[in-house]
Amino acid sequence: MIDDTTPEYRTLANAYGEASNRVRRSKYLSIAHELMRRLPDEPDDVLLDMVINNVRSAPYFDQPVMTALPPEYFVECVLSWPPKIQSQALEILHGRHELRHGDMLTSERAWVTRVEKVLIAALPKQRPMSRERLRAAIARNLTSLRPETELNELANGPELEEQNS
Repeated sequence: MIDDTTPEYRTLANAYGEASNRVRRSKYLSIAHELMRRLPDEPDDVLLDMVINNVRSAPYFDQPVMTALPPEYFVECVLSWPPKIQSQALEILHGRHELRHGDMLTSERAWVTRVEKVLIAALPKQRPMSRERLRAAIARNLTSLRPETELNELANGPELEEQNS
């Protein structure tokens, strides 16, 4: 029988846990690239893989896999897709973070904020209708994920004017 209360057991269990986490994190980049590759053709399947749902197990719902991608790369991909897919990509991020499953996706929430800033910076380069559609999708799906304190600062600060210009 194994005594799981001994210091030796805890040391071994902790080492195994850390090694397992390192291996899992090392796969994030390939997982994120695969999700981005699939998203234009299979947005519903990508959603089901990334967001808790009642259809099937979402293998990545609690793993910050998207943080492996530079926000600029994500935005470049989003801007290259048709409008419907652009909206679905942002809706997936929103669905992933709106319930805030503990601290599991904290690092990815910071990544989402950087994605939002890169998207906002890209708005002036878009055609007028695309710019307004994207602005609305950003506000609905990304800005709404910001912490309450940050939203209050935005409402009272000059950054909101920059976003609306």
